[in-house]
Amino acid sequence: MSDNVSRTDDVRRAWGRVTSWLEQNAPVTYEAISRPASEKDITDAEERIGVSLPQDLRKWLLMNSMGQGSADPVGCLVSWGCGGIVSQNALLLGTRDIERVYLHQMGAQEMEPSDDPDYPNWRQEWIPFVSEGDGFYGQFVDARDGRVGRWSEGSLPEVGQHPSLAAYFDRVAEGLERIATAGIATCRIVDGRLVWS
Repeated sequence: MSDNVSRTDDVRRAWGRVTSWLEQNAPVTYEAISRPASEKDITDAEERIGVSLPQDLRKWLLMNSMGQGSADPVGCLVSWGCGGIVSQNALLLGTRDIERVYLHQMGAQEMEPSDDPDYPNWRQEWIPFVSEGDGFYGQFVDARDGRVGRWSEGSLPEVGQHPSLAAYFDRVAEGLERIATAGIATCRIVDGRLVWS
């Protein structure tokens, strides 16, 4: 079995842990996850940003892509993201929000490039998949090697926080499972919805 096949299977399994837990414990939050992206949605996004998405991110988007089929809203940078799964203010991004956040981050890097080219504020290969509404912080997948990193306004990005998208979603699933078993003060389930405080 090739490495790409095993990685995408890992993403399917890890994301399945998250969605199974949500379906059983927080069905209202679960229903906020929208329909899958199509191959065309993904290839169109790749053409617009000029970067091929990593296979594990592509596989995840083929399982769900927040905001697909919605009218274009006006407001924050992230307009269609699905909130309440990862943390209070973090939104999982679909293809259209990935484009918006990516282009915003690339534009910011071009307008105010880092003083040290070895440590840029943003790289062309970093594809966001989680962000807060205005793009001040979030998580990205490095298209070169599939590792997950994070950025935050005012700080240098952290590369390789998780070895893969599957490892990231396994971490999310573990956090959700702790809510149900041990209880977490910052999150509870109210009327079928995850509520963060």
